Amino acid sequence: MHARFLPLRSLLCAAALAAALLLGARPAAAQTRGTVELIVTDAETGAPLSGARVRVDGEVRGTSDAAGRVLLEELDAGSHLLTVEMIGRRALQPQVELAPGQVLELEVMLDSDAIPMPAITARAEPVADGGSAVAQALSRRRGSGIFIGREQIRRSRASRISDLLGKVPGVRVVYGSSGAVASFPGGAPAAALGGAGHRCVAQVYLDGVLMRTPAVDIVAVQELESVEVYLRVIPAEYGGGNSGCGVIVLRTRTQ
Repeated sequence: MHARFLPLRSLLCAAALAAALLLGARPAAAQTRGTVELIVTDAETGAPLSGARVRVDGEVRGTSDAAGRVLLEELDAGSHLLTVEMIGRRALQPQVELAPGQVLELEVMLDSDAIPMPAITARAEPVADGGSAVAQALSRRRGSGIFIGREQIRRSRASRISDLLGKVPGVRVVYGSSGAVASFPGGAPAAALGGAGHRCVAQVYLDGVLMRTPAVDIVAVQELESVEVYLRVIPAEYGGGNSGCGVIVLRTRTQ
């Protein structure tokens, strides 16, 4: 039995022919697909839109960059439905037809679109920021007086008790050498107290104890649980009709 050998030239020619066939097959395969170079812009200004989502035949294939561009590669030749959508914009669905190996440049201009929102009902809570706001919005009357609770004190944003009382109608805060006192109109003049002059100055009770001086800033406002203000008709436990110009009742949170 004799082995057969091909000449070297024949082997080289056969290899070259096989390589040529392989190289020729690659472009043919590549040309069965196409590419869409898409740019998304604002319909009114022409500015590029970033963040637009693009679907090809229902499948998400990309999102526009800062330049508004989306590159859609390796698409089969033929017809495709593109969907370009973005929050606050009206979506568009252009139909494209791709030939084998084609690179299609396409610009999609999106219009603004209002987003429907459910009806919202809002209720504004009054804030104590004016002279009469405490009595009108943050306090409730208890009998003949004005009662200001802990939550109302917090919402008044007062930094001192005198600041809080200065917001109550009918109360005038007077500053003297011994501190701030509360002065009520309509009462009989009292002796000068702490440099307040001949004014009708309210008495001050702290946790049920009558203070010797009528200065109101005797504790931090943050320590208060409540404040009661009696301008004319005064409860019996605070002296009744013998209390002169009125009474300020301070109750702390630690009593």
